[in-house]
Amino acid sequence: MLELAAMIAVSALVLTFVTDATSGTVKVVRAMGRKNESKIRVADHH
Repeated sequence: MLELAAMIAVSALVLTFVTDATSGTVKVVRAMGRKNESKIRVADHH
């Protein structure tokens, strides 16, 4: 039971780190995209 709790804790920590890194990367990509393709309309924004 203790191993399961430890695994859950580690998984939560890793998930938080990955989510943080992903959102940071997305922000950078969006900022670069705005700079490079400011004249192009992005179809994703509905």
